[in-house]
Amino acid sequence: MYLALAETFVNGFALFMIALGIGVLTRFAGPAGTLGLIPALNIFGFPMSHAVGTGIVCLLGRAVMDTFREGSFTNPDFRRGILLGLQIAAGVSIGKVLLLTMADANVTGPPLRWFYIVVLLAYGLLYTFGRRGLTPVPCPRLAPLLPLAGVTAGILMGLTGMDAALLALPALAVAGLKQEETRATAALAGLLATGWGAFTFSFGGRVEVAAVILILLGMTIGEQVGLLCQRRVPHLAVRPLAGAALAITGLAVALKQFGLTTPGGYLVWAASLLLVLFVFIRALVGSRRVVVVPRSASDRGTV
Repeated sequence: MYLALAETFVNGFALFMIALGIGVLTRFAGPAGTLGLIPALNIFGFPMSHAVGTGIVCLLGRAVMDTFREGSFTNPDFRRGILLGLQIAAGVSIGKVLLLTMADANVTGPPLRWFYIVVLLAYGLLYTFGRRGLTPVPCPRLAPLLPLAGVTAGILMGLTGMDAALLALPALAVAGLKQEETRATAALAGLLATGWGAFTFSFGGRVEVAAVILILLGMTIGEQVGLLCQRRVPHLAVRPLAGAALAITGLAVALKQFGLTTPGGYLVWAASLLLVLFVFIRALVGSRRVVVVPRSASDRGTV
């Protein structure tokens, strides 16, 4: 597949397989499942600024589909959600300026890759060895700091392509929102922020539309495979595997950082393929009794 804006070729089948794995991961790791998207795009040939822009548009597409499919707007705090969305959007603009400034200086790749190595390994260890998520303790006294958390989440999204929900969800929980309101409010804020991010990066010529379509197709299919497994096997049975996939992706990014791009690409590709196959097989041979499990811990405001 030829990327006209980035002026490079990428393996479309590899992108589709990576998107499948990310779709499965989002079922068991929530927003943390999307952490592997940006570094994977970079490994397979995307310049980092194009990977971030394309990834943010994919986050918007996923947020829209998730909202209409699962009714994320049940009991949201509209006032707080809109304000948080605007604050994240402002941060996205700041992050984009930083990203493009770094891209003009040709220093984008190494800092962002090191960022993702640390984050992916940290989340991978958390999900692999932590049997339960870390639930933020509500502290209404910290509610005035919510705008700071929103702007920080936006800067990270605009600079690295990381899903702002990874900070917004725990921040809303700490601010004192009820559990049933947290995800709906974060979904509203996320739609506003990713919508603005998609617009500004598209206007800046950093979004590859063909890749967005292919990735969204793979993520959608992967989420359905993950849902099939989620309904038939216990959530904790797959959680360590999701953590291992995140950690392996972090190792693949490290290989890319040290100049071993081809081994890194094969590693992240193999990890995604094995994850999809394992989850699909577990769904087929799992318990015939439907196992009702909640959404992932990250979606409930925990990590």
